[in-house]
Amino acid sequence: MMKFITIVATILWAGTAIAQDTLVALQNGINHIDLDGDGVEEQIIKTWRENYNAHGYNGYLFLGMSDVDKTMVTITLSPPKASHQDMVFSGEGVDCTYQDYFLVSNEHGIRLVKASRSIVESFAAHEPVTFEFYQLAKNDEGIPGDPYRFWQFNRTVITEQKYCDVSDALKTEILNK
Repeated sequence: MMKFITIVATILWAGTAIAQDTLVALQNGINHIDLDGDGVEEQIIKTWRENYNAHGYNGYLFLGMSDVDKTMVTITLSPPKASHQDMVFSGEGVDCTYQDYFLVSNEHGIRLVKASRSIVESFAAHEPVTFEFYQLAKNDEGIPGDPYRFWQFNRTVITEQKYCDVSDALKTEILNK
């Protein structure tokens, strides 16, 4: 039954206009945000990994409480056709960010958006940006190998316009519609 509810919620979510999306700002450090509307704040830890060249990057770790035993659990990213990721990272160049993760909110709740573009000729190249949309889900069925809480892949949107910085693409293609 839970899988049916998740599928219906996903279909409804995917069919909604993204015109009312707003960016949920994350500060460096620990952020307390109710990601699923249950009245309990999850924690998002945003870090900067400096490596003293043009390619430092942000790291994001999502944490929440287990409904079962009230322990802190990692909220993993579950991309299509890939392994679960406990922590995700941006990709930075001197001229622009070619991969990053954003939380966007609308009347239906908060979603995680991965924005990325390929590096064909250089880090400063302009390429179409791929947005992967995720919604927070729980493994209530206890499916072996799957995490208890995870960002479930919802859909992909690829821009027609080319961008250097994926943040610019998000502002233009998602937030300003």
